[in-house]
Amino acid sequence: MAVRALVELGATAGWVWSVGPEPGRWFLLWSVGEEKSLDSTPPDWVQAAARARRTVVAPWGEEVATPAGTRAAVPLVAGETLIGVIAYVSRRPPTEELRGALGTLAVLVANALQRVQSEPPLQRLILESAGEGIFGLDTEGRVTFVNPAALLMTGYDEKELIGRRLHEVVHHSRPDRTPYPWEECPAYAALRDGAVHRVFGEVYWRRDGTSFPVEYVTTPIRKGSEIVGTVTVFRDVTERQKAESELALLQTVAAAISRAGDIDTALSVALEKVCTAAGWAMGQAWVPYGDAGRYRCSPAWYGSPQLDSFRAANQEVTFGPGEGLVGQVVSSRRALWVPDLGQSWSDPRAVHAASAGLRSALAVPVVIGSGLVAVLEFFHWEAKPEEIHFY
Repeated sequence: MAVRALVELGATAGWVWSVGPEPGRWFLLWSVGEEKSLDSTPPDWVQAAARARRTVVAPWGEEVATPAGTRAAVPLVAGETLIGVIAYVSRRPPTEELRGALGTLAVLVANALQRVQSEPPLQRLILESAGEGIFGLDTEGRVTFVNPAALLMTGYDEKELIGRRLHEVVHHSRPDRTPYPWEECPAYAALRDGAVHRVFGEVYWRRDGTSFPVEYVTTPIRKGSEIVGTVTVFRDVTERQKAESELALLQTVAAAISRAGDIDTALSVALEKVCTAAGWAMGQAWVPYGDAGRYRCSPAWYGSPQLDSFRAANQEVTFGPGEGLVGQVVSSRRALWVPDLGQSWSDPRAVHAASAGLRSALAVPVVIGSGLVAVLEFFHWEAKPEEIHFY
């Protein structure tokens, strides 16, 4: 170690400081000898040498027992950048050997520090590579660290979050948009009670104002017995919740259909379960009619009498391949989404749908083996962007 070599060459004590990331911030890396109790801030004479970027060797006064003692400070410079400083004190005048060793050690330590500072610590590499979002907070709830996964999920840049209170940015409201006080936040609780808090059923808010469901764990950070902050690890559980909802819906529909006595009853059950679970205003099934390859509207489910006239209009028409929304699904055997019925719906029922207040639609083929047995059609009160799920 550099400072131990100085002691072996006659120094009473030695130190190596590294320049911190903020102006005026220092880190004491190594210290040995009788005076090693100095804190992380270098004495004024050491900082003066660092600012001047020149080696200072001067007589030591009352700080050591021998008036003839010496103190020295050598800036550590890489290129044009100050990266640290070496300092030592001795009770005897410096020898030429000590002076030479000081210069050599300064070069070696500067090169070593430059390599260390240019390479992110392993811990930071791990945090930045994690798939979960990670926030580090101080005791006031301000962001001190955020990893790339958290930035990607929330839509913020790092500079927009560092130094801000996280709760006010991404956790300010509950899923129903009612205010979520900081005093009720698990991150605040972790600071107060020192416990680990695992949280489910909450949301974080993105920069664009949308939210996404999260699960997270907030853990207090301790320095000795003192809590100095918290770290929150979270994940976006949107896809998992959709998969769970889809599985539960399929299980419910399958169980209800298994109790049905015929295809119309089975389709009616399926329509009701899907509509009530996903919030559709109306669902109806189109089944093969006669031998001409046409489809007629059979079972339906809807909860508002406002849709009576639209239902009646559907019972008066049939569709062949390529005709209207139903016919397009018959031809393609693929689900089709109409995000806004009022803009581009070329279907003979368009006027009736508009009159009923319906704004968007989804039609899905029901295929068993190689046969198309039905087309399920769903309508919503609101215009909605294309989705691949029923909900």
